[in-house]
Amino acid sequence: MHVIDFPQLNLRDVPKCLRMLADRIEHGEEAELEHAIIVGQAVSKSIKFYSYGDSYTYAQELGLLHLAQAILTDMCLKGDDDEE
Repeated sequence: MHVIDFPQLNLRDVPKCLRMLADRIEHGEEAELEHAIIVGQAVSKSIKFYSYGDSYTYAQELGLLHLAQAILTDMCLKGDDDEE
């Protein structure tokens, strides 16, 4: 019998996870994105904000973040820890 060890995914490795997401988008395994906002917290606890894709106004980006907050709130209220 031959046993194959599969590498474990370390979700704490932010750069690796972002690269994996980019690969999934490029290979059509995720929805094609017209705009993306990334909000992160640095080790120093400062908040970092990145915006990519089509040009959005700050109001449009704020709306997108508000919608994401509403979706996450709904997931929390349902007790759903899985991503959609």
